[in-house]
Amino acid sequence: MDAEKRYDLTSLRLCISAGETLTADTYLKWKKRFGIEILDHLGSSELHYFLCAHPNMPEDKAGSTGVPVPGYECKIVEDNFREVPVGTVGTLFIRAPVGVTYWRKPHKQREMIHDGWSNTELLYREDEDGYFWYVSRVDDMIVTAGYKIPGGEVEKALNKHPAVLESAVVASPNHVRGTVVKAYIVLRQGYEPSKELVKTLQDFVKSQIDPYKYPRRIEFVKEIPKGPTGKILRKLLRDMEYEKHGGEEKKTVV
Repeated sequence: MDAEKRYDLTSLRLCISAGETLTADTYLKWKKRFGIEILDHLGSSELHYFLCAHPNMPEDKAGSTGVPVPGYECKIVEDNFREVPVGTVGTLFIRAPVGVTYWRKPHKQREMIHDGWSNTELLYREDEDGYFWYVSRVDDMIVTAGYKIPGGEVEKALNKHPAVLESAVVASPNHVRGTVVKAYIVLRQGYEPSKELVKTLQDFVKSQIDPYKYPRRIEFVKEIPKGPTGKILRKLLRDMEYEKHGGEEKKTVV
């Protein structure tokens, strides 16, 4: 608390965020409090960093991952590897001086590499200015009653509410819809779990994104499980949901 007042930060020139995508709210609040920028970036062990925000980024681009790192090409495609129109959500592919080879897994190589382009298995959209905006991981896509809902999109909507410190959204089994959207939420200090707050958050999400994407199930928790690098362990949460609702049919409605 009050770190900008308690510590001498005059030598601090720039910060970078890691683990989870950097929200616009966090970026702007950090910049206001500390007077310096915190930059988002995206990369992997195999491909290094390939998207990064940059200093003096326009405020209307806050929440984006930025632009491609020099030497890297990025494009967003649909299932047939055809590029999608600007502003359309699709899978992010990259091409660079580095690459990936799957040892003794030719089927995986064919699945993940297309003419030198590597599949990040991430859903992104590119705006008209060439900035890339994170939507969700491909495996975090929730299919409910035939609708495809990116979990990351619901998280971004929830995290805008003043009561929400952080959230994690996963698929939860349901015998009618196949799965429904389930949100694990950590509340900010001063807020208490209640049925009224559940309804408030659901209505808030409906006001931010397409109403059908709202979380039909909400569970308030003390903390959300994360790995060593700060990434949310959504697979663990999904497994927990299937254990809780083991009596409901584990299937996808199409």
